[in-house]
Amino acid sequence: MQRNIKRLLRWLFIEFAATWAIVIITFLTGEFGWIPNGLYCTESGSQTEYYLNLTSIITVIVCIVLALQLFSLNTRKGLKRMNHEEALDSYHKWSCIRLGMLLISAIYGIVVYFLLLNSTGILCACMAMVVTLACIPSEEKLNKYLEELDRNTSTDIQEGE
Repeated sequence: MQRNIKRLLRWLFIEFAATWAIVIITFLTGEFGWIPNGLYCTESGSQTEYYLNLTSIITVIVCIVLALQLFSLNTRKGLKRMNHEEALDSYHKWSCIRLGMLLISAIYGIVVYFLLLNSTGILCACMAMVVTLACIPSEEKLNKYLEELDRNTSTDIQEGE
C-alpha cells in the first residue's frame, strides 16, 4: 500500500510540475511573438476586448470554484463505497481534473493578455496559478484522505452491527 501511495505522489508531483511548465511555456510563446501581441488592442475599447476580458474573468472564477468544490465533494462522497485502491484512483482522477481546469483558465488568461495587451487576462491567469498551490501533492494530504476513508468504513461497520 505504501508503495502505491509513493507512486501516486510521484505522479501527482509530475503532473503539478507539468502544469506550471505548460503555463510558463505559454507565457514565453507570447513573449516571443508566437501569440499575436495586441491583435485586438484598440484605444477606444472594442466589444471584442470587452467579451474576451469578460470570458477570461468568468472562466477563472468558475474554474476556481469548481476546482475547489468538486474535488472535495466527489472524493468524499464516494468514500463509503471504496477500498484503498479505488480511493487512490479517485483521488488521482479528481486531482488531474482540478489541475486541468485551472490550467485551461490560466492558458486562456495568458492568451487574452497577449491578444489585448491588457492586464485583466494575466491577473486571471495568476489567480488560477495561485490556486494550484492548494493542489501541491503531499503525503500528509493523502494520508489524511485515507484516514477519512478508514473512519467512514469503520463507522459503516459499527452501524451495521
